[in-house]
Amino acid sequence: MVTLTQKETGPSWRIETQALQQALSTLQEKGLNIVEVIHDDNMQVDAILSQHNILSQKDLWYKCKNVMGKFKELLQEKRRTPQDSTVEAATTIAQVAVFSIAQLKDYCRENNL
Repeated sequence: MVTLTQKETGPSWRIETQALQQALSTLQEKGLNIVEVIHDDNMQVDAILSQHNILSQKDLWYKCKNVMGKFKELLQEKRRTPQDSTVEAATTIAQVAVFSIAQLKDYCRENNL
């Protein structure tokens, strides 16, 4: 285990990179072959891992956070879309999603799409 403080490293963003470098050195000295590391979204960590030919993966929480944000935006947009609007007026996927398949097929047929 590696423990560092901000007094030792300076800015907080350095703590993670210096701790990673120390941890990798310790593990490699013990003969462990590190293949992959999962971490938060830190470009400096990516660079260090790349230098050591170690695969880098982002923590799933960060990926899910971004996806959930997009879903929330779509749901809010769909709630703002009036049910009686026309297909022609739809400008977002959420607005198009309000219409039934039959309505969309009719629109496509009428407009030779």
